[in-house]
Amino acid sequence: MRRLLLVPLAFLAAPLQAQELPVGQGEADYARWLDAQSGRRGQIMSFEAWQQAAGVRNVLPTWQMVRTASMWRECGGEPFEVPPFTLWPGMVKTLKFIRDHVVPAVGPVEAVSGYRNPALNQCAHGAPGSAHLAFFAIDLVPLRPTTRRQLFDEICPA
Repeated sequence: MRRLLLVPLAFLAAPLQAQELPVGQGEADYARWLDAQSGRRGQIMSFEAWQQAAGVRNVLPTWQMVRTASMWRECGGEPFEVPPFTLWPGMVKTLKFIRDHVVPAVGPVEAVSGYRNPALNQCAHGAPGSAHLAFFAIDLVPLRPTTRRQLFDEICPA
């Protein structure tokens, strides 16, 4: 699938219904992942409290924001990962842009890939300097049918 790269966002130009999400990265999978290891729930609570304090809580569901790469299984990685807390501030401008410009222009979106640790990013063929490594990029899929041309027309004015 071709991607339309927008800094700091990447859009997959097909509607979500046509985009197959990898097995193991749905909301129910997130709930199981959350409970599978001691300490994860505390990390998520801290991450959500930080979002609240930064004024970006509920821009995107947490379970979507902590999705890793679609190749997580092939790479021996985790389907979800809380980024190191030192990287969280980098996501503020991205989330505000999504809230203030992307959603009003294209409608609701789903996040399909956020933070990638260095090993997962390399295995998933991410760029060596990928913004996913620093947690200020997020791949999004529009929830309504759209074309690549429509995405350009709707997002470029922002």
